[in-house]
Amino acid sequence: MTQVEIRVPAAGLPVRPDAGPGRFLVVCPSLFVREGMSRLLEQSGGGAVVHAAATMDAALQLDRLLRPAFVWVHEEADPHFGFVRLFAESRTDSRVAVLLKPGERVRERAALAFETGAFAAFDASIAFDQLLDGLRLAVRGRPHLPPSLRLPEDHPAPVRPVRRLLTGREVQVLHLMAEGLQNRQIADLLFISVETVRTHAKATLRKLGAQSRADAVSRGFRLRILSPETFPAPVLFPRPPRADFPLRR
Repeated sequence: MTQVEIRVPAAGLPVRPDAGPGRFLVVCPSLFVREGMSRLLEQSGGGAVVHAAATMDAALQLDRLLRPAFVWVHEEADPHFGFVRLFAESRTDSRVAVLLKPGERVRERAALAFETGAFAAFDASIAFDQLLDGLRLAVRGRPHLPPSLRLPEDHPAPVRPVRRLLTGREVQVLHLMAEGLQNRQIADLLFISVETVRTHAKATLRKLGAQSRADAVSRGFRLRILSPETFPAPVLFPRPPRADFPLRR
């Protein structure tokens, strides 16, 4: 079984029934960059409390506890925007933005982020005041894509993923089924009951028209719900730690 390292930055945080509008979440594997993103959000959010996570699994746990109104994800934490897509399609009461690494094809990556459900996208190389101004617009509910990230009109559009047939939790279960995990293992990883896993698995097979778990995984790949680049499952298995990198490089 794949080893899972759960890292929750706010251990012991109680579930709050009033959590939501006054809470933001930053997701980035680099402590240095994560702190910088948090400070920017604090300045742009009108007094909102900013929480931070280093991995996607920790972010999902905090999301479940806090129900943040705004989530800002660094591309290093979600290079294929799988979490962005999962978050955007499973939550209707909040928004998710991405911070892109500078470099080649950054415009194409920004377009893909929007295709997968991002509300706003930013290039980490832009000036501080421009980044802060864009964040203020996004936090207040205005989609934002700076001119530097917009594709030329004659540029071919990025390939659009097939519209998701499954809920966010069903996608998680399908990912773990593809990893070869059994219901009890999936239940332990997702902190849900085995019966709930069975319910999600049955719903997944029904929606995909699959006859078995293996058939469901196969159809998931054909429909591009799953892809080879997303394994190990990005929302549960953190990437190996990497050296910190500056916000601009």
